[in-house]
Amino acid sequence: MFVFVGLGNGLIDAAWCAWLGNMTNANEVSGFLHGCYALGATVAPLIATAMITKGHLGWYAFYYLMVSFSRSKVTHFLL
Repeated sequence: MFVFVGLGNGLIDAAWCAWLGNMTNANEVSGFLHGCYALGATVAPLIATAMITKGHLGWYAFYYLMVSFSRSKVTHFLL
């Protein structure tokens, strides 16, 4: 299962980088994209830890939060 998730994330990252490579300010936009990824990779574990320790929620509650964000993004995109 994790192999498919990792493969999918790698393909999406490669697609975004290829798309950004054809833009006028490709270096700036690519840097912004990777900076946002790094920010999310830094903040997400902190939020998950706070939800588990201070919110007394299960470890899976963070995944429910991420799924709800993804669902709202897809709904907004489709409308």
